[in-house]
Amino acid sequence: NAMLSEGYRAVCVCLELMGTVGMWCGVLEIARRCGYSDQHYFSYCFKKYYGVSPNKYREERLGGKDI
Repeated sequence: NAMLSEGYRAVCVCLELMGTVGMWCGVLEIARRCGYSDQHYFSYCFKKYYGVSPNKYREERLGGKDI
């Protein structure tokens, strides 16, 4: 199921961004770790699922710098 797969990857993304590795990795590295080969498509999916870009998510939720 494509929707289930996208949902799983979105959860994976969230965990990466919240984890120690996520705090030091850029968007491209996090996207690759979650199975996305295209950073822009990853950002699109992330924003669709979470309502904000990966950079904004990190800034608002984690107090981190832009990735």
